Amino acid sequence: MDAIAETERLTDAPVGRAHHVLARSLYRELRGNGYTPAQILALSAEMVSLVTSDYGAVDVADNHP
Repeated sequence: MDAIAETERLTDAPVGRAHHVLARSLYRELRGNGYTPAQILALSAEMVSLVTSDYGAVDVADNHP
């Protein structure tokens, strides 16, 4: 992925209060569907792991032509 595409990818995320609203909405939806706080935390950790892996793959691709 080139530098411009990476910059666009990083800036495509919602900004400002949108992050908070989205997270709160998702949390309420999960709790409303019976997920426990521990289950939501496990899901969150898995999502962070996936995003970290995704960015790791981008970094490796950027460093190897």
